[in-house]
Amino acid sequence: MYLKEVKMPHLISFDKPVITQSVSLTRQMYLITTLTIGFLLNFIILLVISFSAQPKLSQLHNPRHLFWIGVSLINKFYLIQCVLELVAIVNQNRIACAMFSLNAGVGYSSLLLCLSLAACDRYSAIAHYEWYQRKITNRVVVLTLIGSFLLTFVAITSPFWTGFKSPSSCTVNLTHMHCVLAWDLLLGIFSVALHIKIYIVSKATIGQYAPTLNQLPMIQRSNQENNHQPGNNECSLHF
Repeated sequence: MYLKEVKMPHLISFDKPVITQSVSLTRQMYLITTLTIGFLLNFIILLVISFSAQPKLSQLHNPRHLFWIGVSLINKFYLIQCVLELVAIVNQNRIACAMFSLNAGVGYSSLLLCLSLAACDRYSAIAHYEWYQRKITNRVVVLTLIGSFLLTFVAITSPFWTGFKSPSSCTVNLTHMHCVLAWDLLLGIFSVALHIKIYIVSKATIGQYAPTLNQLPMIQRSNQENNHQPGNNECSLHF
């Protein structure tokens, strides 16, 4: 049972019905094809990261790959949202419509937040390598991903569990969505700025070792590169 909806005419006037929209057959086929390809690609990503021909090559021991597992799972959540919207419109299904209305904006915001966290992970691994090796573990990454998703879900769905809206109305409030999109914009700007910072720091760090390596004879340089594998060198970079 949902909380009693609070009547706020100035917000209700910006409610956009979902179930009354129309989708042409051509667009339906396009959406179905796109969603199918999206599900398959994300499934392949999960398989590649989770499994390999040899168990020792599994990538799950590395925290950075857990972020891409998170990105892939959130992508699936977002695609499910798209399926719910399509089912609600085409089949006039109010259950699918209510579920879409409740979770509108959650998937994309969670995806941007996960990508931002992945960028923070890469920056920490490059700029603060020793701290990263000591503090960042698989458990920390998993808890961070779960916590960020739950916080995003609670924040975006707050109009529903506080009683201002009801999923049964099958509407998306434009004021609410504009607030969510403003947050998405901030996450996007932060992620782009952080990737630029990662490039600058990476270039500077590589520049510290490149001159010394280039001055070595070819055979010695080859041996030096082989000896500077991750795990054998404290200054190794993990991109």
